[in-house]
Amino acid sequence: FQAEDGIRDVERSRGLGDVYKRQIVGQLVHNPQVSESLKQNGISLVPGIEDIDKIQTKKVMITAHGAAEKTKMQQTADLGSDWWNDSNDHLELKHAYDEGAVGATSNPVITLQSVKNHPDLWNPEIDKMIMEYPSYSEDEILWLLIDEVGKKAAEILLPVYERTSGEKGKLSLQVNPKYYRNADAMYEQGKYLASLAPNIAIKCPALPAGIEAMEKLTSVGISINATVSFTVPQTLAVAEAVERGLETAKNNGIDTSTITPYVTIMVGRIDDHLKRQREAENIDVDPDLINWASIAIFKNAYTIFKDRGYKTKLLAAAFRCDLHWKEIVGGDVIISMPYDWWNQFNKSDVEVIDRMEPVSYTHLRAHETSLHLVCRLLL
Repeated sequence: FQAEDGIRDVERSRGLGDVYKRQIVGQLVHNPQVSESLKQNGISLVPGIEDIDKIQTKKVMITAHGAAEKTKMQQTADLGSDWWNDSNDHLELKHAYDEGAVGATSNPVITLQSVKNHPDLWNPEIDKMIMEYPSYSEDEILWLLIDEVGKKAAEILLPVYERTSGEKGKLSLQVNPKYYRNADAMYEQGKYLASLAPNIAIKCPALPAGIEAMEKLTSVGISINATVSFTVPQTLAVAEAVERGLETAKNNGIDTSTITPYVTIMVGRIDDHLKRQREAENIDVDPDLINWASIAIFKNAYTIFKDRGYKTKLLAAAFRCDLHWKEIVGGDVIISMPYDWWNQFNKSDVEVIDRMEPVSYTHLRAHETSLHLVCRLLL
């Protein structure tokens, strides 16, 4: 028996009366997010048989077990690294929530895929928007849709946000990529997107205008997530901007306790770029070795962030291999994984241990040209 079995039983019996409502007796359910999901579906929990007088339903499930092995994602969280679902698809996110995910990210492309995954849900919403706003352009309808998909995803994460007093449970919503050179436009849209739910972080590009916008958003109490970041200098520029924004917010009497800034390093895209360079310049280096370049960048940035005490947390995204997960477990970081990836990791035989130590250059010395390749990116 698993907790979600109870949810499915209730779903199947809805409308057939209280006789099908049930309580679970025993210590089977430990994950607070699973407990909350069960309660929302009409299943209450009774700690043990000594509380038998609390049973009010005609049908109960009596459960007991030994120490079940934790999933790879649960082990990841136990070692201090939070993990997110790298999508706002509501069914994927509900599953991730039940497995212990404490956040999610999105962008217009991810949202499009979420809509395509569930046409029965979203096509009627699109038709309704078109009828309600007949003069709106396709772009305007698209952004209304992004709002609705985002609100649905944020609602799933809201219990995490509330349980952690705003420290976790954030959904990242991205500003219009067309605004990447316009700080004021990103700032204004960011304020609007943040108003959709209390647990929203605003994604802006780690470019000059985006960094300016993120400093301003931070200064008015809004969490940010810097995206399309590939280098240590980019992450430092964002972290310094956030510190300035936090100082401004405090000086203006704004509560900064729920501001949780992030800067995303697109680890897989770094490796993609280096592999293209290898091909273009015919560099004799093992392509698997190149996968360590993004890990070196991430860990270098992490060391600096910890030394300087930045409030901003590093977030790894754009996965290409298991290194992008297992090699940063143990750090106080966010690991944002696509749905299929984290499910594969859960089924793997990878040992989940703290590996968040700086990358040794012995990892990179298999061939002298590999050092040249990595250093060219770092510089």
